Amino acid sequence: MMNQQYTINLTNIKETNKAYLRTINIHRRDKKPIEIEEIQHISNEYVPENCKSIVRALNIKSWSTLKSLSEDNINIQSYEDYFKGKVSDPTKFEKFLQLSICVVQPK
Repeated sequence: MMNQQYTINLTNIKETNKAYLRTINIHRRDKKPIEIEEIQHISNEYVPENCKSIVRALNIKSWSTLKSLSEDNINIQSYEDYFKGKVSDPTKFEKFLQLSICVVQPK
C-alpha cells in the first residue's frame, strides 16, 4: 500500500475563482531516496484524471520540475538525458529526497 511506504503531507490548499489548488509533499518513511521510476506511479496515485498537476522533486542539488501544467505525463527520458555529458555520474541526480505535487482541480 502506498501510504505504508511514504509519508504524505498536505501542505497547502488554496481556492481561486476557477480551481482548487492542493500541494502534497511526499517522502519515503525509510529515508531512502525515491527512484525516478517511482515518480509516475506516485503521481498517478494522487492526481485525479480531470486534474492538472505540477510535479517537482528534490535531488542532491536542487528542486527540479519534472512535469509542468502544460504536460500530460512526466518525461523521465528527457530528465535523464539532461544530465548526460554534463556530470560524471548522472544517476545520482535520478534519486530524490522528496516530491512536491501541486494538483489543480477545476471547480
